[in-house]
Amino acid sequence: MEGVELHPTLGGDGVHLFDPDEVEAIATGARGPSPHRIADLTARRIVDSDGAQPEAEDRIAQLESELARERAAHAQSLVSLREEAALREKQAAKEAREVASLLDSLTDRDLAALDEDDLDELIELLETAEG
Repeated sequence: MEGVELHPTLGGDGVHLFDPDEVEAIATGARGPSPHRIADLTARRIVDSDGAQPEAEDRIAQLESELARERAAHAQSLVSLREEAALREKQAAKEAREVASLLDSLTDRDLAALDEDDLDELIELLETAEG
């Protein structure tokens, strides 16, 4: 897959960085079919070289069907993960608005009345809202 369907670049730390568009195209099955060659299947010992054509075509069909099922499952997982992330972001934004509203409602007198434990708790709440 790497170098054929994915074309990563090498980051400064030696880590391969993949193009998100290429990864998504593979995950969603949006890319075109990749060519299969009998020689490749023979080299990988998926089929025998002697009279491999009919068996290879059947095996290719099986593998393509399996790959299509896997891609569909991965695409659905990707959709679910994106939906969950959107819900988490929405919830975090709501909580941030609530914290901001509470802070805006504090008067100078309220702030002066806070002891050290209250201030520590408030700082922890703010750090949690930021993270």
